[in-house]
Amino acid sequence: MSGGGTGVQTTIITDEDDKTRLDKWLMRRFPGLSKGEIYKWMRTGQVRLDGKRVKPDSRVLTGQEIRIPPVSWEAYQTFKQEKKVTEEDKLEAVNRIKDLTIYEDDSVLVINKPYGMASQGGSKVKEHIDGLIAHLETDKIKPRLVHRLDKDTTGVLLIAKTLKIARVLGETFKTRQARKYYWAVVAPTPQMNEGIIEANIAKGQSYGGERVMVDDVDGKFSRSEYWILEKAHRKAAWLCLKPETGRTHQLRVHTAMMGSPIVGDSKYGQDLEEPVELEDLKQANKLHLHARRLIMPHPSGRGILDVTAPLPPHMEDTFKYFEFNPQLGNTLPDEE
Repeated sequence: MSGGGTGVQTTIITDEDDKTRLDKWLMRRFPGLSKGEIYKWMRTGQVRLDGKRVKPDSRVLTGQEIRIPPVSWEAYQTFKQEKKVTEEDKLEAVNRIKDLTIYEDDSVLVINKPYGMASQGGSKVKEHIDGLIAHLETDKIKPRLVHRLDKDTTGVLLIAKTLKIARVLGETFKTRQARKYYWAVVAPTPQMNEGIIEANIAKGQSYGGERVMVDDVDGKFSRSEYWILEKAHRKAAWLCLKPETGRTHQLRVHTAMMGSPIVGDSKYGQDLEEPVELEDLKQANKLHLHARRLIMPHPSGRGILDVTAPLPPHMEDTFKYFEFNPQLGNTLPDEE
């Protein structure tokens, strides 16, 4: 690995970024670069989509390969940040990833993403997973995110160690072979103990800014299954959620649709006419959504990858407050 940054990268577009403008995708991923630098990449053919030259307004599609030229470490930092990345900074990033690691082998790295850390960069993002894993690059290891979690969602985040593995994992997610299970605390308790939520959803403008909403005309189909694992009477419940599609904010929108938004969701939890009061819950302002478990074919072709992420501290506190027993979630609801 060179001292100044990364070599040429090739990344697989994930379902979360489907139909995103290429210039916006690049600016989010490399907040330390100016718009002019990113446009120059495309103008000179340094960025290619499935091997072809592209324009800034090109739309990326799930499963496509995007070539990115060599970038400095500073490209992952906010543009106005003048601090140079030192060897100590790199070592700190590597150690940070090690502390978050819950599984690793020759093909993949799996971390337990903490609360408040973004998966990818942006103009106001100081620290993100994509920037941290860039420091892991060697001649043999080219780490790449193959899916994302919202900034305030915690839990299982899968990272491919090579382009070949990223391609395999991208296809696995695209063909819905990955089974993802989330834990959430919602309030109030849903009326039904289990169910399926389906809707066509899309990003739109509403009070408070951009958010995902039901859109029967232009929205993409979304489907989630849920089960109540424990109840705190009618006040709150602990759910296991299984998304069968991978739309932006899908689980947050779906739980809000059934009148039981996720605790701490400031974007989708404000629509109830009579919201549940949780004054005594110390962590009520933090999103209670955790990517608990991921089960999928191992990208090496050998066996199954099955990883579980421990609860974040704020959800541990909430479980104790409501006297939820985490052991009750060890058995998957759809396998009982």
